[in-house]
This record gives sequence, C-alpha cells and structure tokens, in this order.
Amino acid sequence: MWNKEVTERPQAIVRVAGVADVIATVKAVAPHAGRLPFCIKAGGHGRRCLVDDGIVIDLRKMNGVKVDPYKRQVVVEAGALLGDVDHEASAHGLVVPAGKY
Repeated sequence: MWNKEVTERPQAIVRVAGVADVIATVKAVAPHAGRLPFCIKAGGHGRRCLVDDGIVIDLRKMNGVKVDPYKRQVVVEAGALLGDVDHEASAHGLVVPAGKY
C-alpha cells in the first residue's frame, strides 16, 4: 500500500554503492542544475527525501563503518544507521553517544 502522505514523484531514484557512483550521478545531473532538482537520501534520517520531477541520490548502500580501536575513532559512511555504528564500535568497547533525549 502506498503512503498517502507521500505526494512527491521523482523522475529517478539512483541507489549508489560507492563514491564513484555518487560522482557519476552528480556529473550527470550537473548540466541540468537549476532545472532538475535533486536530494540526498542518507541513512535513516530524511525518510521524506523526495522531489517532484527530480533525482533522489540514495546513499543507504554506503553503510560502511571502520573502527580504529587504538585511536578510538570511527569513520562512518553517509548511509550507515546508528545500529551499524553501534555494532562495529561495541566490538571494540567503544560507544558513540547519539540520539534524542
């Protein structure tokens, strides 16, 4: 069943798998700047990231998480969810405080 609250109808949704895909998509859209709207769908936020007659660049497949336990740093790709981050960080005894309170 279609969500009746969603009224936008994009021309295309591009599900990118990596940086090269993002670059190729932006290069393809760039000549139409100002005439062809686009938006970025990243991770769990922006669930309503849609545009009428435009392009949606969906980053959700770019959900990699790299942990450096010695530097206590986490590098997160734009499509990752907090659960992805927690899963990888907790394996090294790290926690990424986030959320709404």
